[in-house]
Amino acid sequence: VDTTKEGKAATPDRVSDAFLMHRGISPATISNEVWSRVPEALRDQIDQRVRAAEDTLSRQWRQYSNEEMMTGALFSPLGDSFREGEGEAKISFVEFSKQTKEPETGTDVAVVVDALASDGRRSFKSMWFQAKSMESAPDRFSSPPRLAGQLERARMHCDASFGLAYTPVGIFVLREGDDPIPFHTALDECMRCRIGDTGVAALKNSVNRKKLLQVLVTQQGQAYPPIRRLNLKGR
Repeated sequence: VDTTKEGKAATPDRVSDAFLMHRGISPATISNEVWSRVPEALRDQIDQRVRAAEDTLSRQWRQYSNEEMMTGALFSPLGDSFREGEGEAKISFVEFSKQTKEPETGTDVAVVVDALASDGRRSFKSMWFQAKSMESAPDRFSSPPRLAGQLERARMHCDASFGLAYTPVGIFVLREGDDPIPFHTALDECMRCRIGDTGVAALKNSVNRKKLLQVLVTQQGQAYPPIRRLNLKGR
């Protein structure tokens, strides 16, 4: 883990640019147009794998005693690299620290979707989730204990913060004032540039989460630079 303290010349823009360059992202290459170039066949392959993990967790729901175990059971099996046509995906799930940051931010896990086009253009999206175990499928009026307050805190750091309901009949994303959708649908919507926080601050906070699911998507001929954690601390 790299720890960097901000000096007197630091500004929000300079800190953001430094963070991006540390992750191998040139600020000049960022373009949301990249999402329209993610091959549909690759998105379908990711969708199938996520659906399979959801189905497995739902079938085994009664075997887990808490949401933390369920989160690991859902995301850990997704770790893999695979190609589909002219695209390649790398999915990884990591736990960086046993010291949870949930009380500070209100969420259990961050999901970062990162796309790199063949011409070097780049884009990224962040979503945060607070896990809840429920015995039945939720509806738009479902309000698990403490969820509203947790998401209010989370949205101070990431606009795209949602509940994540683990149930025996599926895994659902809880969206305030709207119908729940399956997690695999939310992930696909993110890759279609319909939901997700595009801010650098959200990305910076996401990669320092306790639990992080990263979905890296590349077009043929490109490769991601190594990714390291970066702790930016104020003076």
